[in-house]
Amino acid sequence: MKKQIILFLLLSLCSLGGTKEQILILNLINKERTSTGVKPLILNKKLNKLAKIKSNDMSQNNYFGHNSSTLGSPFNLIKKNNIKYLTAGENIAKGQKTPLEVVSSWMNSSGHRKNILNPKFQEMGIARDSSNKNIWTQLFIGN
Repeated sequence: MKKQIILFLLLSLCSLGGTKEQILILNLINKERTSTGVKPLILNKKLNKLAKIKSNDMSQNNYFGHNSSTLGSPFNLIKKNNIKYLTAGENIAKGQKTPLEVVSSWMNSSGHRKNILNPKFQEMGIARDSSNKNIWTQLFIGN
């Protein structure tokens, strides 16, 4: 238990570039991962920016889905922005007002939970749209 607490603190310190909301979600996600024996994720600033772009795109273009007519698939979005990966994934959500609500919602969905607990993922980006529609995007990569 002490190792987990120290690890959470170290990851939070490494993630100071994120917002309070992003760091809270990272900590909630890492609590879920470590409780099942999966290594914690690191917050990736570039993925945070892409997650924000994707959430804003869904908000502005009135859709909710993994593929965008303007951005393409999450995999294309990541590649177009010169982020290298061997494996990647995306979770999206709509309507949850708080980090706790969105993480809880994802953990109660088998597909989203599978992404969150995927041991191949090492880094994560997370963001909510700027229009207060509570549209969330979570991007994962592993190398």
